[in-house]
Amino acid sequence: MKDFTNSVLKIGLLLLIIFAIASCAEKKAPPPPPPEISVVEVMQADIPIYEKFVGQVYGYSDIPIRARVKGFLDGIHFLEGLRVKKGQLLYTIDPEEYQSKVATQASHLAEAKTSLAKSKSDLDRIKPLAEINAVSQSDLDAAQAEYDASVSYVNAMESNLHFSKINLGYCWMKSPINGVIGKTHARVGEF
Repeated sequence: MKDFTNSVLKIGLLLLIIFAIASCAEKKAPPPPPPEISVVEVMQADIPIYEKFVGQVYGYSDIPIRARVKGFLDGIHFLEGLRVKKGQLLYTIDPEEYQSKVATQASHLAEAKTSLAKSKSDLDRIKPLAEINAVSQSDLDAAQAEYDASVSYVNAMESNLHFSKINLGYCWMKSPINGVIGKTHARVGEF
């Protein structure tokens, strides 16, 4: 039995030596190659300062820009997302209709001033005649009423002309504040 134990020990020792030699004899796998790195040459170039992104941004004070007069949009004078200054032109509405209204009101005012001049000269002619009773008091009152009506008509026509000029000015929509302009839904040619 002693021989048997010795032979088992010898065989075990022999197997251990064979495994040790076999494990030492294995070659190690080569290390993986280094990763490829692309190289880009640096160049100086202009980069756009606006981009399109999905999302919503709200300013400290959002001011909606709306037309105060009706008409076709002739021009958009800004790029969305860029800075604008107070008083900078943003939109142009076709001013032709409003220029025509200003011209019409100016002609009505000229007509009213002509009527005023005639009624004043009539009143100036009748006053001395009324003092010497060459015309009736009724004629003097009619001339005075005609003059007063002409003065009121001139004032009304001046107001109408002023209103028409204000509406004409609304054809050029300007920025009310300094800031960044947002997205516009208006397109040139729309009403």
